[in-house]
Amino acid sequence: MKKVRVYIPTTEGPVAVERITREPAAQSAICVGRTTRILSISSAYDDFVRAPSGVIEREFGPFQAGAFRVDVSAPIGDGDSWQLGIFIAHVLASSSRLAGPNEDFGTALWLTGAVDSDLNVTTVAHIPEKVHLSSDLVTDLTERGVSIKAFLPRANLKAGHNSNSALELR
Repeated sequence: MKKVRVYIPTTEGPVAVERITREPAAQSAICVGRTTRILSISSAYDDFVRAPSGVIEREFGPFQAGAFRVDVSAPIGDGDSWQLGIFIAHVLASSSRLAGPNEDFGTALWLTGAVDSDLNVTTVAHIPEKVHLSSDLVTDLTERGVSIKAFLPRANLKAGHNSNSALELR
């Protein structure tokens, strides 16, 4: 079974989720690559993971003591638009289907959206900019024969369709 690469579009360009591991740590963190650089969204990610506020532990736990470490290919700034991509990356990682940076993959998922406690995907900002900044990625993946699926909040679909992109927005 081919693996799946997850991309989170940002206002700086698309960011790949490279891996998710369990760590003997007090708090979950998001780091760039395999460095010790912890991103500023890490405390929000810890809240997203850990009960009672977090959806990851509720949906996939309970977990042994410790925390998660997510490695991404580039920084992700503030906001909540990373939540849908991180949630789906957890789904894929739990079944060993999340593609690492040097692994082949047949499908790429481009996901943006905030996720609330009831797992509703809610509106985010900067959709046209994120779509535009992903055009080189879309071209590269298309030329390599990778299937690309894009997902964003229903309320953001109009903004995404107005951006004249090769992404098939859902």
